Amino acid sequence: MLGVRRGTVSTIATRFETAKLIRDGRGQIEILNRAGLKKEGGSCYEFVARHIDRLLPDA
Repeated sequence: MLGVRRGTVSTIATRFETAKLIRDGRGQIEILNRAGLKKEGGSCYEFVARHIDRLLPDA
């Protein structure tokens, strides 16, 4: 869905988990610090959020 390699996703997820922004496990990601994720993601966060809202308006 994101168009990136699995290894890249794992690397970033590990970084976010170490920073206590998310909890990752068994096919699920729990957001622990949304404001921190927004800060880390910069403009990318808003870009992805807009597209998710467009594709999944009831989520």
